[in-house]
Amino acid sequence: MRPWYQKNITLSQFWQSIWHINFNQRYSIKDAYVRYQFKDSGKKTNSAGYTSPDQPLITTIPACSNPHSAEYPDEFIGGNAIPFPAAELNNQIKRGISFKDYAPFVIWNQLDDDIKSLCSQDAYTQLMYLEALEAMKASGAQRTWIYNYGPWNDSQADVWEVDQSNYQIPNQYLEYVVEQASNLGIEVFFAWQFSNYDLSGEVFLQQSEEVTQETLTKILDAHQRNMITEVKFAQKVGMAGISADWNAFDIVLTTDELKDDYLTYIV
Repeated sequence: MRPWYQKNITLSQFWQSIWHINFNQRYSIKDAYVRYQFKDSGKKTNSAGYTSPDQPLITTIPACSNPHSAEYPDEFIGGNAIPFPAAELNNQIKRGISFKDYAPFVIWNQLDDDIKSLCSQDAYTQLMYLEALEAMKASGAQRTWIYNYGPWNDSQADVWEVDQSNYQIPNQYLEYVVEQASNLGIEVFFAWQFSNYDLSGEVFLQQSEEVTQETLTKILDAHQRNMITEVKFAQKVGMAGISADWNAFDIVLTTDELKDDYLTYIV
């Protein structure tokens, strides 16, 4: 995952891998590449200096609580002294901690049945997201990345689509994370991880496999259509930015023609 650079650049600086779109203007899916920051998310957020610990963030079922603990035995500390930082990062550097593969079904399925009987899946999932955000805030995080993905409906179809009902993280939880992060003064950035399989389990391209022109064209078409959908959602709920690359999806472009077609198509 490449780092996010907090600045805007032009397409002529493509090799710096930024896709910047100003949502106050009309745009085309071929306008840019890789990463962009929303100029106006359409949803106001609190400043990064938000410090009020008393503001209510969520209403949950009273019995819904976190059964986990971060405590560990003293022997886990080891025999060496824990080092302390000798200096601090410049305040202009944004601190971030990310969610990765933290899906609602993963959170819920780790619970014992007796605990599940005390709380709904929805309320418990929200609680876990909230406590994760609060821990990030306590650690000094100013932004967080959250990743999502889902299988294509049918890789044999002319048009590849991802049904929102098959998202790893349903949109309702993404919107909840953005809302609670805003209350804590944390910016939310979004990444979509391109899937190389469909609902039937068919893998249409192995990781690091050489790709044909036909398959590359289908992949680019599908990814751009899907990212436009994600962009509209991210802007609607007030995310600060989105990564438009396909995250952890490794394609081997073996010829100059494929590379040129790829760059021309994306840019």
